[in-house]
Amino acid sequence: MIWVKLAGNTLYTVFLALMENPVFWLLVLIIALQYSRISGKFILSMDVIYDTLKATAHGIIGGMAGSLVLVFLGIALNEAGLSYLWPLAILFMLINPRFLCFSYAGGVVSLAYLIFGFPKVNVAQIAALVGVLHLVESVLILIGGHLGAKPEYFKIKTGQIVGGFVLQRFWPIPLAALVVVNQVPGVSGGIQMPDWWPLIKSSEVAPNLMYSLIPVVAGLGYGDMVLTRYPEEKSRLSSLYLGIYSVSLIILAVLAMKLSFLTWLAAVFMPLGHEAVIYLGRKLEEGKPIFVNPENGIGVMVLGVRAGSIADAAGLRTGDVILTVNGIYIHSPEELFRELTYAYGMVPLEVSRRGSHRIETLYLKKSFFPVDVGIMTAPSPYDPYIDLTQKSTGVFTKIWNRFKGS
Repeated sequence: MIWVKLAGNTLYTVFLALMENPVFWLLVLIIALQYSRISGKFILSMDVIYDTLKATAHGIIGGMAGSLVLVFLGIALNEAGLSYLWPLAILFMLINPRFLCFSYAGGVVSLAYLIFGFPKVNVAQIAALVGVLHLVESVLILIGGHLGAKPEYFKIKTGQIVGGFVLQRFWPIPLAALVVVNQVPGVSGGIQMPDWWPLIKSSEVAPNLMYSLIPVVAGLGYGDMVLTRYPEEKSRLSSLYLGIYSVSLIILAVLAMKLSFLTWLAAVFMPLGHEAVIYLGRKLEEGKPIFVNPENGIGVMVLGVRAGSIADAAGLRTGDVILTVNGIYIHSPEELFRELTYAYGMVPLEVSRRGSHRIETLYLKKSFFPVDVGIMTAPSPYDPYIDLTQKSTGVFTKIWNRFKGS
């Protein structure tokens, strides 16, 4: 009954973060603007609204699950050094945008405390907080990291122009978080917890120590690209790697309460483990790109299909290879669109289905007048592209490079 009551209080606090905190709905609006920017559509378009509502629903579910884990472990925000983590994470972002992550800030703050004794933080609490937030993120990536994948053309290190996808998702997260407070003398109530709780002990030693639940709001984002796999496969693998990192960090934090030397390992593992996750994600993209037109010159690969288009209605999907239009063999994207421009009625397409040698005939219902059929093909050599040979840099790095060049 203790845990049922505590879970009820936790979920009620999440509800307060959802309904009474205007920051949550401001975050939802910001996320809607992001999806509008990515899709190039008006913020009130049905596609943007649908993406935002789905992300919000996923974020609420993730927030509930994450809050229960935070409370079960006994992670207290005022023990986890948030006042140090946020400014440092923002500072790191100015060096490189990918450093906007508590893994790096948490590692630096924890090592500073272990070496110099300042700032005074609870390393196990920081490690557990970072682990839980990334665990929630890994679940959200698994559920929806591949949704809304945007087809793009990329120039890779070999100089080849290939097709791929940009994965970008954002989630608003309502949370219930613990804070450590000192019990006011003469005040009773609350929930009497078992002696072993919390798993992550507070640094406070007061005998009248107690915890309180407060509603907070957070935002999580996921950005990636995929050239050698389909988006859903890449998001599953990314989720797996991040989940292993998260669980490992949480276990280290719990064990550090018994074996103090493990606090050093937890502090080092926060940034280095996260770098390992990024490294493995990059290694996944070192294989052979799959979104290219056939090497034998027969057929054109479909990279993307716009939802609701006539190509979508005909059943075309990413990875299909269009071999013929009206019985005429196709050898380039230019030939494909030329044939489709002059074809009308129920236009037969011979298609090699995604990842197989199975050939089907699909029928594209097209009017006499020229119309966008909703297909984005694998690239030709002269299509505009995103240059992956150029490294992204932050504000400070750009200023430094400009200073060196002056």
